[in-house]
Parts: sequence; C-alpha cells; structure tokens
Amino acid sequence: MAVFYNAIDVFVNPTLRAQGLDHTLLEAILSGKPVMATRLASITSSIIVSSEMGYTFSPMVDSLKKALRRVWDDRGYLEKKGEMARQRALKLFTATKMAAAYERLFLCISNHNRDNKDDYCRHSSPALT
Repeated sequence: MAVFYNAIDVFVNPTLRAQGLDHTLLEAILSGKPVMATRLASITSSIIVSSEMGYTFSPMVDSLKKALRRVWDDRGYLEKKGEMARQRALKLFTATKMAAAYERLFLCISNHNRDNKDDYCRHSSPALT
C-alpha cells in the first residue's frame, strides 16, 4: 500500500453511503496524503474536519467536478494539506490509540452500572493525552 500512497497526490473516495470511520481515508492521511470524499457526517466529523486537510463534495457530479477543480487550483499546497492531515491522524488514529479507545469502550460496556473505581466510561480526549 505504501507504493500506492506514495504515487498519488490526493486520495479520492466518492462513496455514496456513510461508513462510520472509513479506514481507507485513515490510511491515506496517515500516509501524508490529503483526501477528497463525499460530504457525509461520518467523514466531516472525524477525518476531513477542515479544508486544511482535504476536500469534500456532495454526491452529485457537479459538486465532484468543483472539488476536483479546487484540488487542481491547490496543487502547490497538496503536500502541506497532507502533512496537516497526517499530524492530526497521528494524534487520534494510530493503531495504538484506536486499540486503546476500543478497549475503553468494551470495558465501559462490560462494567456499566457496576460499582467500580475505574470509570472506563469517562471520556478523555486522545488529543490531550
């Protein structure tokens, strides 16, 4: 996969349905590539949270064409956008951080409504740890 991501300037994922946390987009940003994807809540609230990291478009041809034009206009800044996305991904989406977050979730579910001094249901931002 490294050969693929090193060969591209921007990763495009024109999905038509929400997929939760999209791992292909995570792979791309962890590889330092800006991403372009359909404007879905699951994507804009987790991965492409600003135009500094990538591009979004509505699931219509005209919107996709406009987004492609923005990529073309920004071609001198794609590397910088990719690095911004990568830095955010390193704070939130490394395998270690994601495994720890899933572990906390499962511990929270398994310990729900039990008297336990360890409150795994308490959320702490991974960006702050």
